[in-house]
Amino acid sequence: MRCSIVMGLVLLAGCSASPPTYKCVKTVTAGPEIGGEIASSGGVAYVGGENTISVFDVSKPSDVKVLTALAFPQRVEAIATGGNRLVAAGAQQLIVYDITDATAPVKLGQLNTTATSRNALVTDGHWVWAGSPTGQVAVYDISAATPTLATKVSPGPLPINDLVLKGTTLYAAGGVFGSLVAFDISQPGTAIQKTVVDVEGQVVSLALDGNALFAYTGQAGPEMRAQRLDVSSPLEPKLVATSTDLCACTTVAVTVQSTIVHGQFVAPLTYGKGLGAWPENNVVQTAGSIGETCIPNAKVISNVHLVGESLIISGNDSIGFLAP
Repeated sequence: MRCSIVMGLVLLAGCSASPPTYKCVKTVTAGPEIGGEIASSGGVAYVGGENTISVFDVSKPSDVKVLTALAFPQRVEAIATGGNRLVAAGAQQLIVYDITDATAPVKLGQLNTTATSRNALVTDGHWVWAGSPTGQVAVYDISAATPTLATKVSPGPLPINDLVLKGTTLYAAGGVFGSLVAFDISQPGTAIQKTVVDVEGQVVSLALDGNALFAYTGQAGPEMRAQRLDVSSPLEPKLVATSTDLCACTTVAVTVQSTIVHGQFVAPLTYGKGLGAWPENNVVQTAGSIGETCIPNAKVISNVHLVGESLIISGNDSIGFLAP
Protein backbone atom coordinates (compact mmCIF):
# COMPACT_ATOMS: atom_id res chain seq x y z
CA MET A 1 0.00 0.00 0.00
CA ARG A 2 1.25 3.48 -0.82
CA CYS A 3 0.48 6.45 1.37
CA SER A 4 -0.86 9.74 0.03
CA ILE A 5 1.23 12.82 -0.61
CA VAL A 6 0.14 15.55 1.78
CA MET A 7 0.96 19.03 0.51
CA GLY A 8 4.53 19.64 1.58
CA LEU A 9 4.46 16.42 3.61
CA VAL A 10 5.37 13.14 1.95
CA LEU A 11 4.20 9.98 3.72
CA LEU A 12 6.11 6.85 2.79
CA ALA A 13 4.88 3.47 1.58
CA GLY A 14 3.86 0.97 4.23
CA CYS A 15 1.68 3.23 6.37
CA SER A 16 -1.16 1.62 8.29
CA ALA A 17 -3.71 4.02 6.83
CA SER A 18 -3.64 6.50 3.97
CA PRO A 19 -3.99 10.09 5.17
CA PRO A 20 -5.98 12.47 3.02
CA THR A 21 -4.33 14.87 0.62
CA TYR A 22 -4.32 18.37 2.10
CA LYS A 23 -4.74 21.62 0.25
CA CYS A 24 -4.37 25.22 1.36
CA VAL A 25 -7.72 26.84 2.12
CA LYS A 26 -6.81 30.05 3.93
CA THR A 27 -3.83 32.26 4.71
CA VAL A 28 -3.71 34.99 7.34
CA THR A 29 -0.81 37.42 7.08
CA ALA A 30 -0.36 40.45 9.29
CA GLY A 31 2.37 42.25 11.22
CA PRO A 32 5.54 40.62 12.49
CA GLU A 33 5.27 37.57 14.75
CA ILE A 34 1.56 36.87 14.27
CA GLY A 35 2.22 33.16 13.81
CA GLY A 36 3.27 31.59 17.12
CA GLU A 37 2.31 28.42 18.97
CA ILE A 38 -1.11 26.90 18.24
CA ALA A 39 -3.61 25.46 20.74
CA SER A 40 -7.17 24.28 20.26
CA SER A 41 -10.45 23.40 21.96
CA GLY A 42 -13.01 21.49 19.93
CA GLY A 43 -13.20 23.14 16.53
CA VAL A 44 -11.60 26.41 17.66
CA ALA A 45 -7.91 27.24 17.22
CA TYR A 46 -5.88 29.82 19.16
CA VAL A 47 -2.61 31.16 17.76
CA GLY A 48 -0.23 33.18 19.87
CA GLY A 49 1.46 36.22 18.39
CA GLU A 50 3.00 39.60 19.08
CA ASN A 51 0.62 41.27 21.56
CA THR A 52 -2.30 39.16 20.35
CA ILE A 53 -4.04 35.80 20.41
CA SER A 54 -5.83 35.09 17.14
CA VAL A 55 -8.98 32.96 17.37
CA PHE A 56 -10.32 30.88 14.46
CA ASP A 57 -13.30 28.62 13.87
CA VAL A 58 -11.92 25.53 12.09
CA SER A 59 -14.91 23.26 12.71
CA LYS A 60 -15.44 23.21 8.95
CA PRO A 61 -11.91 22.68 7.59
CA SER A 62 -12.72 23.98 4.12
CA ASP A 63 -14.26 27.18 5.48
CA VAL A 64 -12.03 28.66 8.21
CA LYS A 65 -13.49 31.72 9.92
CA VAL A 66 -11.60 34.48 11.74
CA LEU A 67 -13.44 35.05 15.03
CA THR A 68 -11.51 37.59 17.07
CA ALA A 69 -8.10 38.73 18.26
CA LEU A 70 -7.43 39.01 21.98
CA ALA A 71 -5.06 41.75 23.11
CA PHE A 72 -2.05 40.50 25.07
CA PRO A 73 0.46 42.75 26.88
CA GLN A 74 3.55 40.95 25.56
CA ARG A 75 4.55 38.48 22.90
CA VAL A 76 2.76 35.17 23.54
CA GLU A 77 5.64 32.78 24.14
CA ALA A 78 3.44 29.76 24.86
CA ILE A 79 -0.24 28.89 24.79
CA ALA A 80 -2.24 25.87 25.98
CA THR A 81 -5.80 24.64 26.57
CA GLY A 82 -7.29 22.19 29.06
CA GLY A 83 -10.78 21.74 30.46
CA ASN A 84 -12.52 25.07 29.97
CA ARG A 85 -9.34 27.13 30.29
CA LEU A 86 -7.02 28.82 27.81
CA VAL A 87 -3.65 29.84 29.25
CA ALA A 88 -1.13 32.13 27.59
CA ALA A 89 2.34 33.01 28.83
CA GLY A 90 4.47 35.98 27.88
CA ALA A 91 8.02 36.74 28.95
CA GLN A 92 6.81 37.79 32.41
CA GLN A 93 3.07 37.19 32.57
CA LEU A 94 0.59 34.33 32.73
CA ILE A 95 -3.00 35.09 31.72
CA VAL A 96 -5.95 32.70 32.08
CA TYR A 97 -9.17 32.78 30.01
CA ASP A 98 -12.48 30.99 30.41
CA ILE A 99 -13.35 29.18 27.16
CA THR A 100 -16.64 27.63 28.22
CA ASP A 101 -17.69 29.27 24.98
CA ALA A 102 -14.60 28.35 22.98
CA THR A 103 -15.36 30.96 20.33
CA ALA A 104 -15.36 33.85 22.82
CA PRO A 105 -12.61 33.62 25.49
CA VAL A 106 -13.17 35.68 28.63
CA LYS A 107 -10.18 36.86 30.64
CA LEU A 108 -10.23 35.60 34.24
CA GLY A 109 -6.97 36.71 35.80
CA GLN A 110 -3.24 37.12 35.44
CA LEU A 111 -0.01 36.69 37.35
CA ASN A 112 3.45 38.18 36.96
CA THR A 113 5.95 35.36 36.45
CA THR A 114 9.48 34.55 35.46
CA ALA A 115 10.17 33.85 31.80
CA THR A 116 8.41 30.95 30.05
CA SER A 117 10.13 29.15 27.19
CA ARG A 118 8.48 29.28 23.80
CA ASN A 119 5.96 26.39 23.46
CA ALA A 120 6.70 25.01 26.97
CA LEU A 121 3.26 25.24 28.56
CA VAL A 122 0.54 22.67 29.36
CA THR A 123 -2.62 22.66 31.46
CA ASP A 124 -5.36 20.29 32.58
CA GLY A 125 -7.72 23.16 33.37
CA HIS A 126 -6.85 23.26 37.07
CA TRP A 127 -3.05 23.24 37.07
CA VAL A 128 -0.55 24.77 34.67
CA TRP A 129 3.02 23.56 34.10
CA ALA A 130 5.40 26.08 32.51
CA GLY A 131 9.01 25.48 31.46
CA SER A 132 11.63 28.21 31.66
CA PRO A 133 14.78 29.10 29.68
CA THR A 134 16.78 28.38 32.86
CA GLY A 135 15.65 24.77 33.26
CA GLN A 136 12.82 25.18 35.75
CA VAL A 137 9.27 23.82 35.63
CA ALA A 138 6.79 26.03 37.48
CA VAL A 139 3.40 24.72 38.64
CA TYR A 140 0.50 27.19 38.86
CA ASP A 141 -2.98 26.77 40.32
CA ILE A 142 -5.57 28.36 38.00
CA SER A 143 -8.72 27.08 39.75
CA ALA A 144 -9.43 30.55 41.17
CA ALA A 145 -9.74 33.82 39.28
CA THR A 146 -6.14 34.80 40.04
CA PRO A 147 -3.43 32.22 39.24
CA THR A 148 -1.06 31.30 42.06
CA LEU A 149 2.37 29.67 42.06
CA ALA A 150 2.36 26.25 43.74
CA THR A 151 5.96 25.10 43.30
CA LYS A 152 9.03 25.05 41.07
CA VAL A 153 11.35 22.17 40.23
CA SER A 154 14.56 22.13 38.21
CA PRO A 155 15.75 19.04 36.33
CA GLY A 156 18.79 20.92 35.02
CA PRO A 157 20.22 24.24 33.88
CA LEU A 158 19.32 24.03 30.18
CA PRO A 159 16.08 25.45 28.72
CA ILE A 160 12.86 23.46 28.96
CA ASN A 161 11.76 23.37 25.31
CA ASP A 162 8.42 21.56 25.51
CA LEU A 163 6.04 19.88 27.96
CA VAL A 164 3.50 17.10 27.37
CA LEU A 165 0.88 15.62 29.73
CA LYS A 166 -0.15 11.96 29.85
CA GLY A 167 -2.56 11.44 32.72
CA THR A 168 -0.61 11.97 35.93
CA THR A 169 2.76 12.08 34.17
CA LEU A 170 4.47 15.18 32.81
CA TYR A 171 7.22 14.89 30.19
CA ALA A 172 9.78 17.66 29.83
CA ALA A 173 12.02 18.20 26.82
CA GLY A 174 15.32 19.62 27.95
CA GLY A 175 16.73 20.71 31.25
CA VAL A 176 19.61 18.32 30.69
CA PHE A 177 21.25 17.87 27.29
CA GLY A 178 20.34 14.58 25.65
CA SER A 179 17.46 13.85 27.98
CA LEU A 180 13.73 13.59 28.36
CA VAL A 181 12.51 13.91 31.96
CA ALA A 182 9.38 12.26 33.39
CA PHE A 183 7.63 13.81 36.41
CA ASP A 184 4.97 12.29 38.66
CA ILE A 185 2.20 14.88 39.03
CA SER A 186 -0.32 12.63 40.80
CA GLN A 187 -0.16 14.81 43.91
CA PRO A 188 -1.93 18.15 43.27
CA GLY A 189 0.39 21.09 42.78
CA THR A 190 3.56 19.02 42.57
CA ALA A 191 6.00 17.73 39.96
CA ILE A 192 8.25 14.99 41.32
CA GLN A 193 11.11 14.00 39.03
CA LYS A 194 11.15 10.23 38.47
CA THR A 195 13.02 9.31 35.30
CA VAL A 196 15.63 10.78 33.00
CA VAL A 197 15.81 9.04 29.61
CA ASP A 198 18.92 9.46 27.49
CA VAL A 199 18.18 10.36 23.89
CA GLU A 200 20.39 11.56 21.08
CA GLY A 201 20.84 15.32 21.09
CA GLN A 202 18.81 18.20 22.46
CA VAL A 203 15.07 17.56 22.60
CA VAL A 204 13.34 20.55 21.02
CA SER A 205 9.77 19.29 20.64
CA LEU A 206 7.42 16.50 21.80
CA ALA A 207 4.22 14.95 20.46
CA LEU A 208 2.10 12.24 22.09
CA ASP A 209 0.07 9.60 20.26
CA GLY A 210 -1.48 7.15 22.73
CA ASN A 211 1.40 5.19 24.24
CA ALA A 212 3.93 6.56 21.76
CA LEU A 213 5.85 9.70 22.69
CA PHE A 214 7.82 11.28 19.86
CA ALA A 215 10.84 13.49 20.52
CA TYR A 216 12.27 15.82 17.88
CA THR A 217 15.98 16.20 18.57
CA GLY A 218 18.90 18.25 17.36
CA GLN A 219 22.15 16.32 17.20
CA ALA A 220 25.68 17.41 17.95
CA GLY A 221 26.23 17.69 14.20
CA PRO A 222 23.98 19.19 11.51
CA GLU A 223 21.08 16.76 11.95
CA MET A 224 17.50 16.72 13.20
CA ARG A 225 15.98 13.36 14.11
CA ALA A 226 12.75 11.91 15.42
CA GLN A 227 12.79 9.38 18.24
CA ARG A 228 9.92 7.25 19.53
CA LEU A 229 9.50 6.22 23.14
CA ASP A 230 7.11 3.63 24.54
CA VAL A 231 5.20 5.25 27.42
CA SER A 232 2.76 2.41 28.14
CA SER A 233 4.34 2.56 31.61
CA PRO A 234 4.21 6.37 31.81
CA LEU A 235 6.92 6.91 34.43
CA GLU A 236 9.28 4.48 32.69
CA PRO A 237 9.65 5.71 29.09
CA LYS A 238 11.65 3.40 26.86
CA LEU A 239 13.40 4.53 23.70
CA VAL A 240 12.35 2.06 20.99
CA ALA A 241 13.19 3.67 17.64
CA THR A 242 15.27 6.45 16.14
CA SER A 243 14.91 7.85 12.64
CA THR A 244 17.63 8.57 10.19
CA ASP A 245 18.05 12.30 9.56
CA LEU A 246 14.75 14.12 9.34
CA CYS A 247 16.72 17.13 8.23
CA ALA A 248 20.44 17.28 7.47
CA CYS A 249 20.90 20.89 8.49
CA THR A 250 21.86 23.09 11.38
CA THR A 251 19.95 22.56 14.61
CA VAL A 252 17.02 24.92 15.06
CA ALA A 253 17.70 28.08 17.00
CA VAL A 254 14.26 28.13 18.66
CA THR A 255 11.80 25.52 19.81
CA VAL A 256 9.29 24.26 17.28
CA GLN A 257 5.84 22.72 17.66
CA SER A 258 5.20 19.25 16.25
CA THR A 259 2.08 17.12 15.91
CA ILE A 260 0.67 13.75 14.86
CA VAL A 261 -1.16 13.49 11.52
CA HIS A 262 -2.92 10.15 10.99
CA GLY A 263 -0.24 8.28 12.90
CA GLN A 264 2.65 10.18 11.32
CA PHE A 265 5.00 12.32 13.41
CA VAL A 266 5.20 15.71 11.70
CA ALA A 267 7.58 18.57 12.52
CA PRO A 268 8.84 21.72 10.82
CA LEU A 269 12.19 21.33 9.16
CA THR A 270 15.01 23.56 10.28
CA TYR A 271 14.47 27.23 9.51
CA GLY A 272 10.91 26.54 8.36
CA LYS A 273 11.73 25.02 4.96
CA GLY A 274 8.68 22.76 4.94
CA LEU A 275 7.60 19.82 7.07
CA GLY A 276 9.16 16.44 7.72
CA ALA A 277 7.28 13.20 8.46
CA TRP A 278 8.34 9.98 10.14
CA PRO A 279 6.09 7.02 9.34
CA GLU A 280 7.10 3.56 10.51
CA ASN A 281 10.78 4.35 11.11
CA ASN A 282 11.15 5.92 7.68
CA VAL A 283 11.92 9.58 7.09
CA VAL A 284 11.51 11.94 4.22
CA GLN A 285 12.04 15.68 4.10
CA THR A 286 10.39 18.20 1.84
CA ALA A 287 11.06 21.86 1.33
CA GLY A 288 8.79 24.71 0.52
CA SER A 289 5.68 23.27 -1.09
CA ILE A 290 3.42 24.20 1.81
CA GLY A 291 5.11 27.56 2.19
CA GLU A 292 4.90 28.34 -1.49
CA THR A 293 1.19 27.63 -1.67
CA CYS A 294 -0.18 28.57 1.75
CA ILE A 295 2.11 31.20 3.26
CA PRO A 296 4.11 33.75 1.31
CA ASN A 297 7.54 32.86 2.63
CA ALA A 298 8.64 29.21 2.56
CA LYS A 299 11.13 29.83 5.36
CA VAL A 300 8.77 30.72 8.18
CA ILE A 301 7.09 27.50 9.34
CA SER A 302 7.88 26.91 13.01
CA ASN A 303 4.65 25.39 14.33
CA VAL A 304 2.26 22.70 13.08
CA HIS A 305 -0.90 21.51 14.83
CA LEU A 306 -3.80 19.26 13.83
CA VAL A 307 -7.33 20.27 14.87
CA GLY A 308 -9.79 17.61 13.75
CA GLU A 309 -9.03 17.45 10.03
CA SER A 310 -7.58 20.97 9.84
CA LEU A 311 -3.81 21.14 9.60
CA ILE A 312 -2.56 24.52 10.83
CA ILE A 313 0.94 25.88 10.22
CA SER A 314 2.39 29.14 11.50
CA GLY A 315 5.54 31.19 11.82
CA ASN A 316 6.70 34.80 11.78
CA ASP A 317 4.01 36.87 10.02
CA SER A 318 1.74 34.11 8.70
CA ILE A 319 -0.81 31.45 9.62
CA GLY A 320 -1.86 28.84 7.06
CA PHE A 321 -4.82 26.46 7.12
CA LEU A 322 -4.96 23.22 5.15
CA ALA A 323 -7.87 20.85 4.71
CA PRO A 324 -8.45 17.46 3.03
